Amino acid sequence: YGRVNTEFDRQAFLECSGRFAMALEDVGRIEATLDTELPDFYQQFLLNYPDKLVSVAKSGISADGNAFCEGPADLELLNHADAIIALNERVPVGHWETEWSPEQFIIGENGCGDFFTIDLDDEYSSVFFFDHEGSGFDEIAGSLEEFAGDLILKYTDIRKWAGRRSRQR
Repeated sequence: YGRVNTEFDRQAFLECSGRFAMALEDVGRIEATLDTELPDFYQQFLLNYPDKLVSVAKSGISADGNAFCEGPADLELLNHADAIIALNERVPVGHWETEWSPEQFIIGENGCGDFFTIDLDDEYSSVFFFDHEGSGFDEIAGSLEEFAGDLILKYTDIRKWAGRRSRQR
């Protein structure tokens, strides 16, 4: 993957993917359990999950003395079928001021009650951020690949990521 910018080469992205990918059976289990059809772009992403999203995980000791290890695959852009299923099963529809659209499918979370989603009807694979405190769904990336690149930057160079995010607002 090597470079992170706002222009993404889909073929280059897929060539360095796969080691931490899901099996087709896992994708089928997600669809069967949640009674939904996942769009092709998301299936392909899961089947070719970028190794870098796993290898950039951070570990250490938190302020309260507990060991931690977290990365995009554990939070923002899940690559485990059971975690994806659990997150989508526990969404309390009608719990927030903003109406939860049935087309929104959770692909990750931030650990603070907010979700990263895709629109099951969106052929362009945009990624949305759902703020549980009321602002609703905001598009934050034009594709899963762009979102993945942003996460890699966040985990590898937090200062550059923060500067880029502030310029986007």
